[in-house]
Amino acid sequence: MDIALLMSFWGLSILMTCIPGPDWGLILRHVIGSESRAAVNQAVAGIGAGYVLMSAVVAAGVGVIVTQHPAVLTAISLGGAALLIYLGATLLWGLRPAARVAAGAQGQAQGNKASSPVWEGMGVSLLNPKALMFFVAMLPQFVNTQAAWSVSTQMFTLGMAFTVSVVVVYTCLSLAARRVLRASNRAVVVMQGAGGVAMLVLAAVMVGRW
Repeated sequence: MDIALLMSFWGLSILMTCIPGPDWGLILRHVIGSESRAAVNQAVAGIGAGYVLMSAVVAAGVGVIVTQHPAVLTAISLGGAALLIYLGATLLWGLRPAARVAAGAQGQAQGNKASSPVWEGMGVSLLNPKALMFFVAMLPQFVNTQAAWSVSTQMFTLGMAFTVSVVVVYTCLSLAARRVLRASNRAVVVMQGAGGVAMLVLAAVMVGRW
């Protein structure tokens, strides 16, 4: 594996991860909706697991096949849009006065669904066609065909570098967001509303492009 290529891709991965998108929306949703870090950590783990699986799929060559079939990409986009609509609507619904009064009880109930944030995280990452297209388009450009490692191994390693970037950046994002929310109750309302609207807009964009 060419270390220079790996580090170059890693830098690109960090930049890409810092661009707000569906993943960010999910992280902020759990920062807002949970008093403990457990749900946030599970969401980050789910997103990371989704990208590990995507790395394996692309490294195996399946990703190229998928991107060559518009119907499959359309199905992925619609599935991702549906998930974003659900998550965004949930955030906006939670802004109702009655829902905010019951927030504590809801948070307690969510504790009994420990796996939910994990599955949501995997769904958001796996149903993101932009992420798949990024992997298919960019990973081959950072592969050294003369290296001792096989092309598939190098591509999977690059995918893992992207996953590490995701976990680190989103963990830092959740910590920063939690500090802001603790300092201001108004910030909670603003961020929750903005997050819900952003998810619905992203869903509309995903549907509109396909």
